[in-house]
Amino acid sequence: MIKVKRFILILSLCVVLFIIIKNNGPDSSAPLPDGGASKKAKNVNSDQPIKEKFPVRRVETLGALAGNGPMLISEESESGLVTKTYQLTPSKSITEVVVPNPKVPLLGSVEYEALAKQDYLESIQVETNLSELKEIFEDFQTAKESEYLYSGIREAYVFKSKIKHLRDSDFLLSADQWKGPVEIEAISNPIERELKAQQIKDRLDEDMNRILLDKADAPEHFKQRMVRLYGDFPKPIFQRLMSIDIFTEPRELVRP
Repeated sequence: MIKVKRFILILSLCVVLFIIIKNNGPDSSAPLPDGGASKKAKNVNSDQPIKEKFPVRRVETLGALAGNGPMLISEESESGLVTKTYQLTPSKSITEVVVPNPKVPLLGSVEYEALAKQDYLESIQVETNLSELKEIFEDFQTAKESEYLYSGIREAYVFKSKIKHLRDSDFLLSADQWKGPVEIEAISNPIERELKAQQIKDRLDEDMNRILLDKADAPEHFKQRMVRLYGDFPKPIFQRLMSIDIFTEPRELVRP
């Protein structure tokens, strides 16, 4: 009788232990630590763009801390609408709203990829360095194995063209500075001359700060779009892309 009771007690303990382990063990229905990121590049069964949390927000500052010095706050909605707020001085800010062209398909859709491939085949006749961008993306295994290869190349083309435009704007602004002294010397009244000098300085400082903020924001915007496409974007791939020069401006990617 004692042996039977002991057996029942041991059996009961085993059942309790099994329930505890089952309830506290890993949930087989929970997503993997990858969070599904590795599947992003494979999601091409429909013409729907890859899902992402919106709005996408970025903050760039030229000061040591956010709020200390010129700052750019950029937000992008799911529809592609972009709102950029430049805080140039404590008392002056400028807001720009970029409304997307409804004829341009969203990044991450099958239609975008098809138009991007067509644009590549046409643009490479003029912008031969696109072949180098393609070579880099083909070395990026995730992009190569996905069905968004040409979408990434197109985004890199747009990004590198923007960097060139910002660099050119920087040079033009520097060349424009010589006009200031000429305008100032043409004013005879010393008070008005001093006021004019300050106005010119403030305008040049604001224009330069906007260029610097856009230069800082452009790479982050590009990398965000690459992560949206591929789930990840390795630093070595980005660094190789930065070494490629683009000399032409891409056409808008619109539906025919």
